[in-house]
Amino acid sequence: MFIGNPNFALPHGFDDLDVYATELKEYLSSPLVQSLLNGHPNEIAKSGPPLAWAAWWNWACSLTAHDILVFAGDQASFELPDTISNLIDDAARLALPRASVQRQPLPQPLPKGQTPKKVHEVQQFSQLIAQLAKVTNASRVVDVGAGQGYLSLELASKHGENVLALDFSEAQTSGSIHWAQRAKQQNLKLTHVTHHISRGTLPGLVRDWLQTEDSNASSYDKDIIVVGLHACGSLTVEVMRACIDNIKAQNSSARAGWNVEACAIVGCCYNMLSEDDKHLSILDAPFLPSDAFQLAAQPWLPPTPPDLSLTVRKITYRALLGRLLHQRSVSLPADARVRRLKDSAYTSWDAYVTAACNRMGIDAQMLGDQSTWTEDMERIAAGLSILHILRAKLGPVIESWILLDRYIWLREQLEAPGLASVELQWVFDSAISARSAAFIVKSYINQAP
Repeated sequence: MFIGNPNFALPHGFDDLDVYATELKEYLSSPLVQSLLNGHPNEIAKSGPPLAWAAWWNWACSLTAHDILVFAGDQASFELPDTISNLIDDAARLALPRASVQRQPLPQPLPKGQTPKKVHEVQQFSQLIAQLAKVTNASRVVDVGAGQGYLSLELASKHGENVLALDFSEAQTSGSIHWAQRAKQQNLKLTHVTHHISRGTLPGLVRDWLQTEDSNASSYDKDIIVVGLHACGSLTVEVMRACIDNIKAQNSSARAGWNVEACAIVGCCYNMLSEDDKHLSILDAPFLPSDAFQLAAQPWLPPTPPDLSLTVRKITYRALLGRLLHQRSVSLPADARVRRLKDSAYTSWDAYVTAACNRMGIDAQMLGDQSTWTEDMERIAAGLSILHILRAKLGPVIESWILLDRYIWLREQLEAPGLASVELQWVFDSAISARSAAFIVKSYINQAP
């Protein structure tokens, strides 16, 4: 199917990309995994579990709160049902291993407006881009989906790059300009543009920028690196397609007037992918429902028991409230949504019901005595907790499939015809930033042999 070894590490026990892709697809296509992907806790709470889950569901419903936390941390000392044990073992076996990243020390104090996570991401990614600029001799950087402009500012101020910061949101661009002005650094080569960004619009946006700066720019001044730090949803794929188009056209009369020398893209928000962007390569893909992409996009389970306990409680309380509303046939206002509540709303079931009903604009007394916490609800909550944890453990496997699909697609488009090299590189500490995989493309066309 696909010839050539990847540049990144496959899971232990795999040395062949085809074999790995086949096993990954078979796992995600298995009946148990498919039923979990389609079994959202909110729906299971209302309709009950599938009959095929009976054995492990009864086990899950018998667990205590302490058992659930131990299970989530992969430290269970009690015996697991074979189906669950095999499911978890295979998930760990098939998820792509994340390479360790040498972290730079964070500056003190932190830059205004940035969290430690954002500072880490900007530091690591800007350093990689600066290295790409040296290797390729590119003279300019286009930052797609620039947001508040932290990466653009770092590239312009610390690394001396000439940067175009693109974002579709005027509010984000205003924030980006604010932080650039606050830096009070003279002679920054930093341009901000607000525009819808797509495969079709990106070439013209870059061309307009070049012409605005200097209509007599040399060919060297038109050599560009395109970057995206957590380009949301389909924006990642749109930018990749634009870069592929540009590189393919560089030796033809259809060239864009500027050259992609390299691109470095870190994707995120897989749940916001359009249908056409969910499967790109020649790989035979498993069926992945929308919930699968939501799971791939979620942060991993919280590492500490208090945080994990709160997360699980949020999931189970919401599902059980939906169950009660369904049983009572409560008619909700058209715009009724619980949305996000303060953590204090989850201190008890009664506190949650009161807060959630107030948010939805309904009287909690409509639920009657059924809103009282019972032993049966305790059992269902335990089962829903295990369901949520199992689904969360599938997230890294689903993301591995998405990354593999994109990697092979890029190699099909660029590496196979000898136009560019393609790499998948882990660029952030995964304990800090869950979406840490960067696709790095370097064009062969204008590089010296």
